[in-house]
Amino acid sequence: MAVRLIDRRERLEYVHGDSTFYYRRMPLDKRSELLQKNTERGVLREGEFTRACLAWCVLGWDNVVDGEGNTIPYEEKLADYIPDSVQSALLRITGSAAEVEADERKNSQST
Repeated sequence: MAVRLIDRRERLEYVHGDSTFYYRRMPLDKRSELLQKNTERGVLREGEFTRACLAWCVLGWDNVVDGEGNTIPYEEKLADYIPDSVQSALLRITGSAAEVEADERKNSQST
């Protein structure tokens, strides 16, 4: 299988159960930009970084429901309510999670 370069216009699919999430992978320059915007005095604001990554990477979804089983159309502000296990998977496959882990290791070594 050939390596597929990252394309900001890509629309890939991640299937979780009966739901499909549409996403794009994050190129290094975008990760760096979001890391810089969400770091203050050398400390990464992880929640804000995660939120920014999901907002940039998640493009939509199909078959996502609320607590009553009603289908919910995609809205960027609803990304906060994606279950942690799905957020983690999306961050990993988009290339965002590795940056958080590397930054946390760097911060823990400098203290």
